[in-house]
Amino acid sequence: MTDNQFTLLTNCRYCLNGQLIDDHLVISEETGRILYRTGYIGGDVCDLEGHIVAPGFLELQTYGANGFQFTDFQSQQQYEQKLKETSEYYVTQGVTGFWATIPTVAPETFQQILPSLVPKPHAKFQGASILGAHAYKPDLRQTPILVGPSPPTSLKHLTLAPSATTTPLIPSMRSTSLTISLIPEVGEVKESAYTTGLSALTAGATGLSPSAMPTVNWRAEGDDGLVGLLTLPPSSDPEPPFYGLLADGKHVAPSTAALLFRANQARAMLVSSAGANGSTPLAQSVRNLMKWTGCTVAEAVRCCTENVAAFMGVDGYEGGPGVGLLKQGRRADLVVLSDEGEVLQTWVAGRKVWECEGGL
Repeated sequence: MTDNQFTLLTNCRYCLNGQLIDDHLVISEETGRILYRTGYIGGDVCDLEGHIVAPGFLELQTYGANGFQFTDFQSQQQYEQKLKETSEYYVTQGVTGFWATIPTVAPETFQQILPSLVPKPHAKFQGASILGAHAYKPDLRQTPILVGPSPPTSLKHLTLAPSATTTPLIPSMRSTSLTISLIPEVGEVKESAYTTGLSALTAGATGLSPSAMPTVNWRAEGDDGLVGLLTLPPSSDPEPPFYGLLADGKHVAPSTAALLFRANQARAMLVSSAGANGSTPLAQSVRNLMKWTGCTVAEAVRCCTENVAAFMGVDGYEGGPGVGLLKQGRRADLVVLSDEGEVLQTWVAGRKVWECEGGL
């Protein structure tokens, strides 16, 4: 390649499969994707001064930011403007893609919101990509919307409580490419939680909500509950689930978070559960996990990049956005980090869109 529409990121290490690779990256400004690493003449050179390049963080469970909730729909124009502002805020936190989480709302509100959350290309604005909607414990009156013949193209992820009512619906939901996470039912019979969850995994669910994890006040009663599903062996059918992990030190004690992380590092997913007025950002969660477990920055960021992308099926090059993974052909959504996990720069589709005050 001899034109100058690419950037060479040099003097850096990058994260891949939970490891740090001491090498450079080549990204295309024209296509916004990662290129083959050799054979380029000209272009721009960006010296990253020994810092770390990771995939942009992915927010799987986020309810809003900066005073805006994703359920706060007043008009199409108002909602689109708030999405734009939220997207531009997220890149300052190292987040380059998010699924807007919609908790239980009236079906008519649900239908109003979903069209605005159809995955949007980066050309829309210089911020994090909207990757779709995440319906969190939706009202059962919304079932026709979820399993109807023409489900909304914006709806990508669903969190529900497994039960005799909901589990039979999972195969239909999966046939429309919905990814399913499980959450404990309020007032569930503890002794049956593991069995009920296993049935839901067999039906096609592949994840556990962070609410299924032990809390700071947790103590064992009856069976292990949904969290016991983490013990399924890798060769089992169904496979062990991916699972959400809150590393804020509030919902889950640091020692418990460390235990959960070590249970299956390739399936752990850091989530912020961010609300309108903030919570622990993913970047802070990464640093917390490093502190509590002694893991490397590459091992920690895997939990809010590669693992999330694999769970949601967006890490492949063919037929998908190709995010969350620093490999050839994937989208060049990047975050530059210090060794301590501080966010220094954010790149979207091959272009730098944010840098910390004072630069590198």
